[in-house]
Amino acid sequence: MADRGLHALMVYWVKREKELQKARQKALDDGKTWFRRAKLALQKGRLDLAKEAKQRAEKAQFDFKEAERLLKEVESEKIKLQYESQAPTGEEVMRSHRLLADFKEMGIDPEFEELERAFESDKQDALEQLRARMRSEKKKNK
Repeated sequence: MADRGLHALMVYWVKREKELQKARQKALDDGKTWFRRAKLALQKGRLDLAKEAKQRAEKAQFDFKEAERLLKEVESEKIKLQYESQAPTGEEVMRSHRLLADFKEMGIDPEFEELERAFESDKQDALEQLRARMRSEKKKNK
């Protein structure tokens, strides 16, 4: 990743991803803890504590889902940055435009259809020459 700005953004997103992974794990652990406490409170007949523990378990579940959602967004941002880092620079684009203009000046279609046909013709000629050489070598070896 050549661009410092893109690199800095990637560092940010990787750091954010790690923070969210920790938050997701904490929410998961908290949810398990509060669910266990809610069950224990019910067993002891403490409905007030069970209700409070259930609310906290639901909050942990919400936090877990939110962390999951945000992690997907972070992954999407990281993918976008990877594509941006591979995109051609302005200099590369200008070079491509100059090359196309040069081809047009030479009378070559910029879509390269003529070049493709010429290359295909050269490949066919080379293939025929190779076949002929192989046939002659085969006759010599007999």
